Amino acid sequence: MSDAKINFDMYPPQDVNDKYVSGRHYYTMGKRSEAAPAGASLYFECVSPQFKGSKEHPMRIYGNFTHGKATAQNTLEHFAENMTIIHAASLAVAKKLQCENNGGLPEKAVLTPRS
Repeated sequence: MSDAKINFDMYPPQDVNDKYVSGRHYYTMGKRSEAAPAGASLYFECVSPQFKGSKEHPMRIYGNFTHGKATAQNTLEHFAENMTIIHAASLAVAKKLQCENNGGLPEKAVLTPRS
């Protein structure tokens, strides 16, 4: 059996950069989105009435989905599934937080590779 986890946190601006790690697939959603055999992550910004001053300084939110190595697969289909899961969770968080324009996240996962 494999444990799956979804976590959300805030991130500093330097976490969104142009550094790429071999073995991961990068997508165009959010400020940064990437998938690996055992999970995916998505970074987005939120301007919301729930966060004072967020119009000037948006809340930076990082979502991370992980699952055990027993269920990890190194296929494009699996990367897409991982990305779809973290997108759905991130979109739900953006809606709950009343982020303008859902934090820039589309209603359905867009799996366009970042070039």
